[in-house]
Amino acid sequence: MKFDFNQIMDFFNKLDIKFRYAIFVGFLLFLFAIDVFSFITLQWNAIQKLDDASQELSRNIEKLKIDAQRIGTMKVGLENNRKKLEGVNNRIRQIGEVPLIMQDMSNWANQEGVKIDQLTPQTEAQKILVSNTSMKYYTLPIVYGSLQVSYVWKVF
Repeated sequence: MKFDFNQIMDFFNKLDIKFRYAIFVGFLLFLFAIDVFSFITLQWNAIQKLDDASQELSRNIEKLKIDAQRIGTMKVGLENNRKKLEGVNNRIRQIGEVPLIMQDMSNWANQEGVKIDQLTPQTEAQKILVSNTSMKYYTLPIVYGSLQVSYVWKVF
C-alpha cells in the first residue's frame, strides 16, 4: 500500500474553508493535549519532587535549630555524666589491688577500734556484674568474722 500525500492535500483543499479551520483547530488542540499530558506533566512531577525536598529541608533546618539551642544543655549533661563516671571508676578497684583493699579495711578497723582476726576474699563467690568488649566488672566478697563485704573491681 502506497501512501500518497498529494491525494490527501487535494482532498483537504476541496473541503469548505470552515471545515479546514475546524480540522486545523482540532489538530492544534490535539498537539496541546499531548503537550499537557507529556511535557507539562513531567515538569509538574519534577516541581512536586522539588517541593517535597524543600519541605524536608525546612523540617531538617528547624530540627537543627532546636538541636543547636539544646547543645549547651547537652554538653553540660555530658560533662556531668563524665564526672560521675570518673567518680564511680575511681571507687572501683582493679583485681591486683585486692591486697591494698584488705590493708585499707584493716586500717579503718584499727582506727575505729574494731579487732579483725582474719580477712578472707571469697574468690569462688565472685560474680560478673557487667561486661563489655573492653572490660568486665566483678564483685568480690570479702568476709571478716560474721560480716561480709562485697567489693567491685574491674578487669581490662
